[in-house]
Amino acid sequence: MRKYLNIIISVFAFILLNASVAVQAQSMITRSAVIEQFKGKSYFIHFVKTGESLAEIAKAYDVSTDVITAENPEAQEKVYVNQVLKIPVTKSTYEVPSKPVNAAATGKTAATQEPVKAESVKQEAPVYHRVMQKQKVTYTEYTVQKKETLYGIAKKFDVAMDAIIEANPGLKTVDVGMILRIPKKAEGVKNPVTEEKEKPAAVAPGFKRVIKPGKENAPSKLKSYEVKPGETLYGIAKTNNISIESLLELNPELKAGLKTGIIIKIPASGSKTDTVPAKEAAHKPLNREENPTGEVATRLPCNVLALPGQVYKVAMMLPFELGASDSLLSKDVSSLRHAGAYKSFNFIEIYEGALLAIDSLEKTGARVKFYVYDSDSGNDTTKTRKILLKPELKDMDLIIGPVFAKSSATAARFAAKYQINIVNPLSRRDEILKGNTNIFKVQPSDGAIAEKLAAFIIRQHPGANVLVVRYARLDNPDLAKLIPQKIKSQLQSAGRSSSAITLNDIVYSSEFFSGVSKHLSTTKENIVIVLSNNSVFIPDFISRLNNLRKSHNIMLMGGPELEALDPETNYLVNLNYHQYSFSWVDYTSPAVKNFRKKYQSRFSTEPEDDKYAYLGYDMTFFFVKALLNYGHDFGPCIANQPNSTESPFTFRKSGSMDGYENLYMNILKIEDYGWVDAENTSTVINGTNKN
Repeated sequence: MRKYLNIIISVFAFILLNASVAVQAQSMITRSAVIEQFKGKSYFIHFVKTGESLAEIAKAYDVSTDVITAENPEAQEKVYVNQVLKIPVTKSTYEVPSKPVNAAATGKTAATQEPVKAESVKQEAPVYHRVMQKQKVTYTEYTVQKKETLYGIAKKFDVAMDAIIEANPGLKTVDVGMILRIPKKAEGVKNPVTEEKEKPAAVAPGFKRVIKPGKENAPSKLKSYEVKPGETLYGIAKTNNISIESLLELNPELKAGLKTGIIIKIPASGSKTDTVPAKEAAHKPLNREENPTGEVATRLPCNVLALPGQVYKVAMMLPFELGASDSLLSKDVSSLRHAGAYKSFNFIEIYEGALLAIDSLEKTGARVKFYVYDSDSGNDTTKTRKILLKPELKDMDLIIGPVFAKSSATAARFAAKYQINIVNPLSRRDEILKGNTNIFKVQPSDGAIAEKLAAFIIRQHPGANVLVVRYARLDNPDLAKLIPQKIKSQLQSAGRSSSAITLNDIVYSSEFFSGVSKHLSTTKENIVIVLSNNSVFIPDFISRLNNLRKSHNIMLMGGPELEALDPETNYLVNLNYHQYSFSWVDYTSPAVKNFRKKYQSRFSTEPEDDKYAYLGYDMTFFFVKALLNYGHDFGPCIANQPNSTESPFTFRKSGSMDGYENLYMNILKIEDYGWVDAENTSTVINGTNKN
């Protein structure tokens, strides 16, 4: 039997992004001119250079080595060339020395050098536009090597990352073996990115560039603003064109937390703030037809600019029922039942799939610290609340889970307070998204299902006679109501009569099969949508419907709950059965074959089709990859996140102040006793639904 009990873990994935060469020489360490903000705190962003040591860097910034390693755990072992360190900005460290600090030679810290006050240092505005030299650009081709990043390649060739992205349209990330066009740097022309003294480095994902507020940057006019339900510091700052740090400077009381109904100060309309003017930050992509010389290129809002060396913290909260599992250790092996009979194993495959996803990402250069916790089952929230009191939870970059409603709601409130993105793996309820921009719901809601079914019916079965059949009135009442609503609204949007498709709502317990048969048409195609999981009703109903197939053109449609009841396959084939499905296992897919091989090797068993191993892998891979690509606040960029997993995700923001919902689902049909993509009949899926 698999060993499921050792659950709480911490996984460190340490991958060196560039080789580090030890140089025995004194280093001239200059404090970085780049100050960026992460989770409400300001940091110097220091790029480690050849010969620099942790002690020398600490002296240069007038902080202890413990301060640096607390913010950069990977630096405890070693620092290496091109590593990026976050160094907290303090009152003393913000006084920038007039000369580079030779910490090794003089032993003097920045505080003992003659300081130049911040007000007297000429600060360059954040640069969002790159002006290229008016000259013909030549290129060389380069094949991406193992563990290389876009940043590392740009440094290797001494060119800007923007220039590489511009030379390779559509480039979002780099993979081993990819061939890139690298612009050759013209002789005597300085690189605007790699010349550190001339221009600040690119803003890292999860950060926002901050120019320390001074008299010249302070808003000239202020107004009062009442905080609305569900609002966050990030959202208020973004809406009002101000950094979070400046918002906190204006409202020190916000450091204790943002509360609904409080009155805060924000810049009045037209007031000067510390951000780039809107016209400069327009992020308009370069159109070569309108601008053939390519003189000005602008940065897209969601460019993939991974931060080298960044360690991301990911928490997974699942109901493992560890207390109950302890009793299994004392039982005789012969008396143990199948793993599915024990609550401890209901969600174990989500965790196992997540572990394999972390392993896969680790090989691509990911640096993840993975925390796993045993959360509540059912309506209890005791375990979840205790977990959220742990000090490390406030510093998470991503939370996956919990899965039960009350504990999920508790964790979601915590995530909103600390602006942490949280993933709900199993709920279909769209109300969980309301007022929380940090929630990502993986399962489509009833509204999304109805929208998809309506579009499919109108497009591929125009003029059909639709029967929505439930055993009892309380069976899927929302979906039963939404399907005809969506069909009518989509018909009207298309300029067609809402009566073009006949709609019938039938409650079987009241009307029985005679009520169904009287609504069946002998001249039109009949689409019978069954919304029930009644194990007695379903087999009998399908058998009766099968008897009418010769006199009526019938297409049966249902969801995962219908297939779970294992109805007679011959009847499903006869009735042209279609099923809406959130995912499936395609056993012919190389990705699935590889996953199953890894799973069997790691856990000495096969993943079960009706469990969650595939979901755990796909979900963890997708969201951790989003962290790597776009940083802590990846929400606005999630639509750009490429799907590299077996289950594609399509996230849409529910509302301006709400979370994100996955809309992706498939409509499959049985053909020759196998699944076929009903929306693309040329696609055969030789597999099993994962729902």
